[in-house]
Amino acid sequence: AVTQDGFEIIAEKFHYNKLTNILDVYGNVKLISKEDDVIIFSDKATYLKNEEIIFTEGNSKAINEIYEITAENFKFEKKINVLEAKQNVKFIDKKKNTIIFSDKATYLKNDEIVFTEGITKALVDSKFNFNSKNVNYLKKIQQLNSKYKSNIKDENGNTYVVDNFNYEIDKKLLKAQ
Repeated sequence: AVTQDGFEIIAEKFHYNKLTNILDVYGNVKLISKEDDVIIFSDKATYLKNEEIIFTEGNSKAINEIYEITAENFKFEKKINVLEAKQNVKFIDKKKNTIIFSDKATYLKNDEIVFTEGITKALVDSKFNFNSKNVNYLKKIQQLNSKYKSNIKDENGNTYVVDNFNYEIDKKLLKAQ
């Protein structure tokens, strides 16, 4: 099925409610948005057409040329280009060799920002392993930071315990307190 707002939806089963304008799809779901440059996969999805919001459940994955995000569940708000991922979240920036793990993360596509809520692990360039919480990944300015107590392990096996950190990825500069 192809929606008026540019989504191509592929699945094994479709259920559309004309009164509420809600589409439920099940089984090997694939949602393709050429406009947003994203493909979303999951076991089940609900599309609220009037609000242009997609909810996914089970084995959710969103990919484009640069990023790959996996989680159990997504909420994608197409109008504002925000993807919220919950449960076993893994965010991969293929170009910058950065991987972020958390239980909840939000990706602001227009601003190129990922922020996590709760315990977070981040691996950057195989050089640093960050264990923290509520981490921000600011893609445009290439920074990873947290205002919370963190453990940082470098490629030489050194471990640092800090109250907060800001890592400038391109400059490979770590500032911490």
